[in-house]
Amino acid sequence: MAITRSAGHMPGFITYLMSIYICSYLLGLIAQKLVIKLKLDRHPLLSDFFRFDTPWFYLLKGFNDEGDEADFVKLAVTVK
Repeated sequence: MAITRSAGHMPGFITYLMSIYICSYLLGLIAQKLVIKLKLDRHPLLSDFFRFDTPWFYLLKGFNDEGDEADFVKLAVTVK
């Protein structure tokens, strides 16, 4: 009996979960683009809060340790 009543709410529950998932993805993507565009992750006072904890992100995007853009990015990969 309880399973039958719960099954009726399943489409609404799945819709709710999918909407939460899609909204969180879009908000995270927009927030990341804003941080990069406004250079908040390289600001002297705000970088501790906004800097991404992934050094490889900055390396592959071409930013050096001082926050300036690098002239080029060199990547050496060894595949076994």
